[in-house]
Amino acid sequence: MQCPWSNFKPSKIDFCEENLCQWIAEPASSFSCIFYLIFGVIILFQSQKKEAIYFGTISILIGLFSFVFHATLTFIGSMLDLGSMYLLATTLIYINLIRFQSLKYLNNNKLQLFYFIFSNLLLLIYTYFFEETTGIFYLFMIISVIILEVIHFYKSSIKQRFTWIYLALFGYLGGSFFWYLDTYKVYCKPENHIINGHVVWHAFSAFAIYSVYKYYVPLLNNITKNNQ
Repeated sequence: MQCPWSNFKPSKIDFCEENLCQWIAEPASSFSCIFYLIFGVIILFQSQKKEAIYFGTISILIGLFSFVFHATLTFIGSMLDLGSMYLLATTLIYINLIRFQSLKYLNNNKLQLFYFIFSNLLLLIYTYFFEETTGIFYLFMIISVIILEVIHFYKSSIKQRFTWIYLALFGYLGGSFFWYLDTYKVYCKPENHIINGHVVWHAFSAFAIYSVYKYYVPLLNNITKNNQ
């Protein structure tokens, strides 16, 4: 029996949920992508500032592309899913770089465009050849954001409120724990198409995106004011 997506190159990434021979190959992991859409829409409704629109759009893109990946389990779906996640990670790294006084010159439209095109293109090329290692690689990118945040904490004389970044860490690290249990089959019930570790990862990481939006948009507004 030929499955709907069997003519496409399959992804090398495999999660716990049983892959079904139907249009939605992983029902639980596919439909749980709605968490990203919900938080993305909430962000867009809360503010019309360009920074908020950017974070809201990224969350929605992650939700849509993650749905495509889990529904099809194809290589192109994986590239779209990971590409949207890379866009978020490179954004957080960029924000933390321009917070350094010596790197504020990076905060202009031409350099922004070059940074995002070049960095994400390199990451997609890496994904093309080493797709199965991208989960751990993405974790290292988030760890680099955490390290930059710690540096800013000790360098800055003004201590802003960290509630939202703590919540973001809780969402990401808590979700990563369930992602690990699911991906490496530590706790795995393949026949469960309602909830699994990857569903929890989607919920937690979507909340983490909302939390970083709440934390970083005020910082970006301050950077913009200081540069005027």
